[in-house]
Amino acid sequence: MNINMDFESRLKTFNENWSLTFISPFEMAQAGFAYLGVKHLVRCSTCKIRLSTWRNGDNPLCIHFSIATNRCGFLRESMTTSRGRMNTFQDWPVNFLKPRDMAKAGFVYTGVGDKVKCFTCLEEFDKWEKNDTPMGEHMNHSSQCPFVISYKRKFNNPSGPYGLTSLGVKTIEDKLHTEGIVLFVNPLFYETMVALTARLKSFNRCVISLQLDINAVCKAGFFYSGNGYTDSLTCFYCGVTIIKCNGDFDPWEVHAEMSKTCNYLFLKKGKSFCDRANDVESDEIKSNQLKLFKLIAAKKNTLTLKSKMSIQSTKKHFKEIKITKILSDKIEEHLFQKLAPNLLPDNMLCKICYKEVIEVAIVPCGHAIACIECALSFNYCSMCRMSCSRLIRIHLCVNKKNDENLKLKPCSSKMSSGDELNPKLCKVCLKEEMSTVFLPCRHVYTCVKCAEETSECLVCREDVYSFIKIYL
Repeated sequence: MNINMDFESRLKTFNENWSLTFISPFEMAQAGFAYLGVKHLVRCSTCKIRLSTWRNGDNPLCIHFSIATNRCGFLRESMTTSRGRMNTFQDWPVNFLKPRDMAKAGFVYTGVGDKVKCFTCLEEFDKWEKNDTPMGEHMNHSSQCPFVISYKRKFNNPSGPYGLTSLGVKTIEDKLHTEGIVLFVNPLFYETMVALTARLKSFNRCVISLQLDINAVCKAGFFYSGNGYTDSLTCFYCGVTIIKCNGDFDPWEVHAEMSKTCNYLFLKKGKSFCDRANDVESDEIKSNQLKLFKLIAAKKNTLTLKSKMSIQSTKKHFKEIKITKILSDKIEEHLFQKLAPNLLPDNMLCKICYKEVIEVAIVPCGHAIACIECALSFNYCSMCRMSCSRLIRIHLCVNKKNDENLKLKPCSSKMSSGDELNPKLCKVCLKEEMSTVFLPCRHVYTCVKCAEETSECLVCREDVYSFIKIYL
């Protein structure tokens, strides 16, 4: 066996003899293992360790790490990234600490209780409490860890993104995330399956006949993760797996029920869709949004995301806030309707694939240049090369044909034929380019000056409390 086998080569070794239903061939290959064709025997293609005894609930990557931490080149390479460490947290039992934050703090999940281990200093941490912060605990108990020292050098400015003076901003950023407005991009569980074409291609490995709408399943984020003879589907983003999924079912509904915090799901369908699937009370949603917009207003237009993207409040009075379930549904109806790419001008299409409409703005630079799937595939903005750490789902309003509810204000100036053809112009003044995302609805159709005077979105009729500046 070639000890330098890549992922695809390892995956191809899993044939019909692989009979385990609770660990998919995809998970095994992702953990560095290739199948030897005998019972449940696998072998790491790098460190040559062999394993054959598996129990329901085992995470092969965790087990691999616990046995061969110091001698496996595959593990050394994969654990140096947050994405690689994130893959060990599939069955993480602590709901008040997110796997993403644990991985970013340098931790790998051992698969035992709530015990984690630093991939660098190998110090173990467990018995986590609600007020604990992953990086804080790492710093306190292993101050000489090379990962911790490197982290301190990177963020040694007390007024920077992790300093005391930014605690208020950090709270707002956290709430923007929990409300499904500004969403973290990385790490993904299965980055090789980001592209829809890759997920569709994964079904080529399936030998049995599946009674599924494969195109719909793949659009919902799933790829085929079985051994060819089992009906196992896995989400590339959150890692949730559906077993015995043959039959008539709505992949979006099932995805929302099984994974309440999948950011791909939030980007595609909206948080209100996920909330309804999990019976979240509308009063709770309204209360959370109220708190967020009051915090933003208290900053008096000085708030920025990662010191780059400004968030401003509109003239809306907070005593009049009414975010009802009906209005939330109306937002979703408008925001997540699909615009036909063939009806759009080129400058409104994704600058990566030129097939889909621009659907997201990148945080912190604010460039709106890509569709969702292309944005998830790169680590740096292709315009400015700044790190792409978060995304804001946006809805571009092109013209009155695309958004019939949009009633333009009278314009005193005469439009030229050039202005008439420019789809990027503010739909209110028809002078400046569109450059703002309204919150909470996230429609894009005004310049900054017009946004400052807006209290109600002209597309969905939802109240507008804040807006974020972007660059189209």
